[in-house]
Amino acid sequence: MSAGPDEEVTATEEPEEVAHQVDGDAELATIEQPVSKAVKLEEPAEVTDGITATVSSLEAIQAEAFGIGEIAGPALRFVVTVQNATDSAVDLGNSVVTVQYGPDELPAVQLTGSGAKPFEGSVPPHESVSATMVFAVPVDQRAQTTILLSIEASSPIAAFHGPAPVEEG
Repeated sequence: MSAGPDEEVTATEEPEEVAHQVDGDAELATIEQPVSKAVKLEEPAEVTDGITATVSSLEAIQAEAFGIGEIAGPALRFVVTVQNATDSAVDLGNSVVTVQYGPDELPAVQLTGSGAKPFEGSVPPHESVSATMVFAVPVDQRAQTTILLSIEASSPIAAFHGPAPVEEG
């Protein structure tokens, strides 16, 4: 039994559709996402109307190497909480937390052990959800620490800045 013309058209449309999606994602990646004015590490930041984020429990630790390529050593562990004061759930599936440190704003390496627990799912209306993050940050570079939270590409990145703890405990 041979394939009919309709089947050939369907087979050729799928790769074009996939290519179109990839082009759309590639185009989306070129759009610069705005970064909100940084607040102090201990202050709440407004992400968008009705959505705020806070950083708490910021502490210096000696992190353990857990995942492939991770290196044990000085790190920061902190909790990021997203509060949703809207009437709709906020998806956290694509959220990203990054850390920069020092005068050159170097990117910190995220670690997956030592109590790290990423965001999962979404924030229900009028509730909050927290994640525990661990990043390797040299002790002598913590005077200028920036924590960035991106919830989605269409909203500004929340920025927290200030000195982070250098001593454990």
